This record gives sequence, C-alpha cells and structure tokens, in this order.
Amino acid sequence: MSDKYRVAMYIRVACANQAEVNSQKCKLTDYAHQHNMDVGGVYTDNGESGLSLGRPALARLLADVKAGGVKTVLVKDLCRLSRNFEDMTRLTDDIFPKYGVRVVAVNDRHDSANNESQFFGSEELRRVFAGFHHENRNRRRQRQRLR
Repeated sequence: MSDKYRVAMYIRVACANQAEVNSQKCKLTDYAHQHNMDVGGVYTDNGESGLSLGRPALARLLADVKAGGVKTVLVKDLCRLSRNFEDMTRLTDDIFPKYGVRVVAVNDRHDSANNESQFFGSEELRRVFAGFHHENRNRRRQRQRLR
C-alpha cells in the first residue's frame, strides 16, 4: 500500500445486521476503486450505537490514526462516525485534522480535502443531520415494535 493512500473503511450499524455491513463495505470499496485508493484496513462495529465513541473498531481506528497508519477514512455517511454532535465535531474538527487525516463520507458527498464540500462542514448543519438521523431511527424502531 502506498504511503499516499493509507485508507481505512469504517463501517457501523446500530443493530447487528451483516447484510447492511456488506452493503456499506461494497459501497466504500466501489468508491475506493473509482478513486484509485488502496484500502489498508476495514474497521467494523456491527451492532454498536453511534451515540457514544466507546466502540471497539472505532477505538482501533483511532489508535491507528494516532500511530500514523491511516491518512484517509472512508465512511458511508458522517453519522456512521457518530450520531452525537459533540463527538462528531471532536472527530472531524479536532482529532482527524490533528493527525492529517482526510475524511470522505460517500453518501454525504463530503471530502474534508475538498473545499467544495464545506456545506457539510457547517456546525449547524451537522447538528441538524445528526439529530435528524437519530430521530428517524427512533421512529423506525417504534414502528417495528408496533408490528
């Protein structure tokens, strides 16, 4: 793997669901191939809530980031990193930039290395999206329980 493209895929699903894990992995793999990226690692939290940073695969990813082994993190969308606004801000505005790590959220069309994706860099918008995803998930769970 070239030094330039030390790419890690981070996958998270709240309810253990291998089909969704596979779907995210396929989407990220396609993106990596289309952009000539060599993926060096896949970090998967299957059945882990996004409301806390206390997830095993995320902890391994952050350790590798801090050790300099990761320079790009690919996620399906930013809420895969966190559904908590403060935690997402800590990751995207503090931790990843401190270690020179690029974050690409494929569905959100966010690339921290691209100034044109600043739409999702807005604090207010990230708060809205994190809250929206959280509330939407809660509504889906509630409907499933009523069935």
